[in-house]
Amino acid sequence: MKFLLFFFILFSPLIRWLIFNLKVNFVIKHIIWTCFKWLLTIFIILSYKLPFDISFESFIYGIFIFLGSVLYFFFSSFLFKFKIFDGLKEIYNLPLIFRILGGISAGITEEIIYRGFLVLFINEFLNNLFLSCFFSLLIFGIFHIPLWGFIASTQISIWSIILYSYFLIKGEIFALIIAHSLNDIFFFLKTPLTNKFLIKQR
Repeated sequence: MKFLLFFFILFSPLIRWLIFNLKVNFVIKHIIWTCFKWLLTIFIILSYKLPFDISFESFIYGIFIFLGSVLYFFFSSFLFKFKIFDGLKEIYNLPLIFRILGGISAGITEEIIYRGFLVLFINEFLNNLFLSCFFSLLIFGIFHIPLWGFIASTQISIWSIILYSYFLIKGEIFALIIAHSLNDIFFFLKTPLTNKFLIKQR
């Protein structure tokens, strides 16, 4: 089962590209992609022990990582020419409830898949947590390209270094689920701040 999960995760960038090139409504594409991630997540939870620390301390760490993430994306967007807002404009076409649930879903599934399972699975063979995080980061970055493009995916990959660093230090993913979910919800909701950046992009 673990090898099958690894296979699907390894080819998740290609699977996402195929899904997002389907000639169907953008909402349908997101539903298909989300279902795929949740299937992987459920099978991982059922077959693999994950490093959760569901505690108040981890929750607070998650809040701080989220706040740092917001600052990172706003300031780094100048360097990356606001390309991430191309993807956000697509997200903003989704109904509000889809954007909120999408943010929560991404935070849960992507942390369990890429920081929880993938790092530990690779580490079983490399026996080097740093290198395992590096290879997981590469796959995590590549799978964002079909929606966000190469430049924004590079920006997201650099952000994920914060997440992988926390995982290396603390060895748990609950704080990362909190941070990732809040980060995505914040940007998916189209706040006045993101509106200013959209105007600046034009």
